[in-house]
Amino acid sequence: MRNKFLAILLFSAFLSACASMYPPVLSDASILPEKNTIVILGVEGQAPLKYLQFCSDSLTCSNFRFEAISNDVIALAVKVPVKNMNINSYTVSKKATGYIGSAAFGFRSVDDDEVSINKVGVFYYGTLNTDTSAFDPTIDYQKVSLAYEKYPNLLTGKSPINFNAPNSE
Repeated sequence: MRNKFLAILLFSAFLSACASMYPPVLSDASILPEKNTIVILGVEGQAPLKYLQFCSDSLTCSNFRFEAISNDVIALAVKVPVKNMNINSYTVSKKATGYIGSAAFGFRSVDDDEVSINKVGVFYYGTLNTDTSAFDPTIDYQKVSLAYEKYPNLLTGKSPINFNAPNSE
């Protein structure tokens, strides 16, 4: 009986550790951790995005797993300063992903530019097309407006870093 209890306890601890491996994606009700900036990513395409991995010189890779989205925006908390950050890989729903030995399958790579963010605020990273893996670093003001509609409480009072906020004229 004692061994069974220990096995259940260890399995529960393992599940808790796995759940915390992925930092939370921000919601409108999220409280932004200290010394973090909000990174907004636009998502285009019919293939719903469900996982992102950002890597940088200043951090180990950060893995974000979330409910699949398409033609939308997503808000992520990134600790600053961060140097040479870029999307390492992503996955879409309805496509198998995993590892066979040390070989990964189902992860898609992105050819995006590295960015450095040195201050707290809101940073528009760019737009990822999940159908083609194309990345556009241009500020998409329709996506910016969508972010302000989707996350009004989260973004209120936060200074835009690389764009003009809607209605800021």
